Amino acid sequence: MDKFLYTPLHVALINQNIEVAEQMVKCGADFRVKSGHFNLLHYSVIGYELKSVEFLHSKDPELVKELTLLGENAIHLAAKHADREMCRFLCEEAGVNPFSSNEMNSNVLHLAAANEKNGMELVEYFATEKGVDVQQRNVLLETPLHHALDKENVAVAEALLRAGANINVVLA
Repeated sequence: MDKFLYTPLHVALINQNIEVAEQMVKCGADFRVKSGHFNLLHYSVIGYELKSVEFLHSKDPELVKELTLLGENAIHLAAKHADREMCRFLCEEAGVNPFSSNEMNSNVLHLAAANEKNGMELVEYFATEKGVDVQQRNVLLETPLHHALDKENVAVAEALLRAGANINVVLA
């Protein structure tokens, strides 16, 4: 591992060099290694590296189910950091439950509220297509709309309102 706690396999996957990653695994590289709080699949989701996620999922379908220290699985990380294509793969191909909540009882919509680049399309995917609850409250009684407004992500707030979020909900 280097100073960033990356193994050579991490580097191959960050660069989505699947041929090299495959050879490394054949030579004994551990694709289940954890670095800090995350496994390699978590890193690949956060880095928006779909080819690497697909590769790792083909090696071990259980990696998508592993939780971070905050109780987040791969779909939570994707909602926060990735795009619709990544989320679609995780839900429809890898079988990750889009209705799961993290340890704060936040759902994917709470997490998508922080996704500046792709949050709006993720609200449409999760709320409209998958039916994830736009009114779900976390342990702090916040809804996804509260999160979007707290993050000043107006596009996500508007998408949540279009999906049926209650504009008059109070923190009580």
